[in-house]
Amino acid sequence: MKLVALLLTSAVSLMNLEPTWTFEQQNLSASLQEPELQMSPLRLACSDRGYLEIDILSGPSSEVTLTGPSKFLLTIRGELGPNGRIISRVPFKSMTAEFLREEGEVQVLAERSYRLHLNGARRVLQTLESSCLAVS
Repeated sequence: MKLVALLLTSAVSLMNLEPTWTFEQQNLSASLQEPELQMSPLRLACSDRGYLEIDILSGPSSEVTLTGPSKFLLTIRGELGPNGRIISRVPFKSMTAEFLREEGEVQVLAERSYRLHLNGARRVLQTLESSCLAVS
């Protein structure tokens, strides 16, 4: 009986450690919440018709490099915003958006490296693109 209670407690603890996506502004933006990080490391939003805005935690640099299971390196460059974040715009139909859709777990290489668990990113990007087209 104690073993079952321990396993149940462990399962509940693991569920609290899962990253989650939160939609905002009538599905025009979504933020990824990573349990290990105090602030959302990634926010995706509809920028203009057909364009995705990527707001990613980078530190004091205006670029970050992402690498995933495919070992493909993707560098995101943009305008350095508040709180050490880069803001970049790319088309929804771009290699960058496809990378976010496909890679799953990504290592962010920046001044302070961290992991992003992009599970569900395909659905998030599809929702954002649909909402963006509906509003425009």
